[in-house]
Amino acid sequence: MDELIRMNHWFYAVFQKTVQTTNGKVIVKSHFHDSDCFAILVELVQDAHLSVAGSLDHVETLTWLTSVQYSPEEQGSAVDFIVKFDTVVTRYNDGQRDSSDRLTDGIQKLFLQRAFTVSPP
Repeated sequence: MDELIRMNHWFYAVFQKTVQTTNGKVIVKSHFHDSDCFAILVELVQDAHLSVAGSLDHVETLTWLTSVQYSPEEQGSAVDFIVKFDTVVTRYNDGQRDSSDRLTDGIQKLFLQRAFTVSPP
């Protein structure tokens, strides 16, 4: 148990030295007394998703989900494409802090159906 406590304190020190953003420093300092590195990491990831870069990533992801067209030449098998599509949806939904911003199963189905619809030339 002592080894785990020492390791947690070591990781906390690493966070103190490496985190450079204002919000990140506040998050790290808020765990000064408990050195809960897992909680720090979760909060840093959530903060990153709310940052401008995180917001841009969500916009790019949503744009891809709404505009992608399945093409066996580009994406391989339909199963591989569906797995990738599901992974992208999961990543998008996991990044949403408010559950009302997540893509519902119905919306996901519509986006996927659209991807397999042949568009006129």
